[in-house]
Amino acid sequence: MRARWINRAITITALSAATMLVAVPAQAEPPHVQEQYHDVFDELLPAPDDEEPTFCGLVDVPLHGDVRGYFSIKNQGNSEYFFFADRFRGTFTYTNPETGLTFTIEQVGQFRDLHLVDNGDGTLTITGFFAGTSRAFGDDGELLLVDHGLSKDTFVVDHNGTIDPEDDEFVELISHVIAGPHDTEGRDFCEDFLLFTSE
Repeated sequence: MRARWINRAITITALSAATMLVAVPAQAEPPHVQEQYHDVFDELLPAPDDEEPTFCGLVDVPLHGDVRGYFSIKNQGNSEYFFFADRFRGTFTYTNPETGLTFTIEQVGQFRDLHLVDNGDGTLTITGFFAGTSRAFGDDGELLLVDHGLSKDTFVVDHNGTIDPEDDEFVELISHVIAGPHDTEGRDFCEDFLLFTSE
């Protein structure tokens, strides 16, 4: 289910992650989906299929995640498309393998599609919305960074001539608007991870 990879992709920069949501044309006639989920995972970064040989310059960075939420695919008004939504709460703990210190991201938020337009050329223009809060904590539990507010993104995806959202490909971001206080704006996740987990 798409909710699984959306949630695993969330980091401190998740306020712009609405670009991960795609739509399914109505002629696919999939059933309406309403699914509660709870996903707990432990993995080493970078993932085996990652093109980068390191994660933030390190190898075998432990990541522990605990995500729960509610995922849905529904009709919206008279639209010929189905709309995705994902409401979640998650905790993601990254451990620096060289120091053993952790950097933890706690998030609560909601993604949802607002508008979809079939461009008639094999692409869709999607406007997505995210609202929520992300808090970063150091190894000792100290609150380090807070992002709070919303983002609205308009982007284009190529549906590859199919009704399967799994083969949709991101084409371009048309606009990205952020509102609310964001401590991480202009910051780099890897720089923060290494800074806050150094001895």
